Amino acid sequence: MGKGAMILEAKEGKCLLLQKQPTTMPAATARIILSVDKEKEKAFLEMLKLFDFVKVESKEELLRRFIQNAPKNVPLTEADVVNEVMEHRYGKKQ
Repeated sequence: MGKGAMILEAKEGKCLLLQKQPTTMPAATARIILSVDKEKEKAFLEMLKLFDFVKVESKEELLRRFIQNAPKNVPLTEADVVNEVMEHRYGKKQ
C-alpha cells in the first residue's frame, strides 16, 4: 500500500480509490464489534488485514490482555462482591 492508507468507497459493486492519507495512528481510536457470517469470517479478516489502520483482535486476545492488565491484589472480600451483585440485581445489599 505504500506510505499511505487507502480509503475506498464501494459503489455499484466496485471499489474506488478516493484518496491517500498518512498511516500514522490517530491520537484516539475507536473499538467496534462486528458480527460476521461464520462462513465468511476468514475472508473478512484477511481483507481487514490489508488495511494498515485496522487492528484485528480476537476475543481470546482481548480477554488475555484484560487479565494481564487487571489489578492483582484487589482489597475486596467475597462478601463485598456478593453485596455489589445483590445491589445491582435486586437493588438491595445483604
